[in-house]
Amino acid sequence: MNFTDDDALRRGDDIRIPFTLTITDVNGTEHFLSEVGYTDYKLWFTVKAQLSDADNAALFQKTTTASQIVITNASQNKGYVIINAADTVNCDTETAYWYDLQIKTTACGIKTCNVGKIEFKADVSRATA
Repeated sequence: MNFTDDDALRRGDDIRIPFTLTITDVNGTEHFLSEVGYTDYKLWFTVKAQLSDADNAALFQKTTTASQIVITNASQNKGYVIINAADTVNCDTETAYWYDLQIKTTACGIKTCNVGKIEFKADVSRATA
């Protein structure tokens, strides 16, 4: 997940953010969600103003459990995160927020796959209903 100025991350929009997971074990071997031991997984995508914020204080958090993260190709670790307009409508467009994408599998436990900063560009229309 790399977010550049060309990305269309508009505050107040419904957004699908594509990703490719990199899942490695303690030996550095890469694994895929289609492998034995990796098919039973849970993913979290969390966006926070500060790294020190508790998860329950996050701007929003998406999970596979709630069908907000979708795996489109398990043999290539590809999928997308669904962000709804209501998730970002109050975000400051002058702020870079922290995000991470974590996975939990039987085989590797909990791993952070991606971490970085995300910004939402200003919108023109503020209508959401």
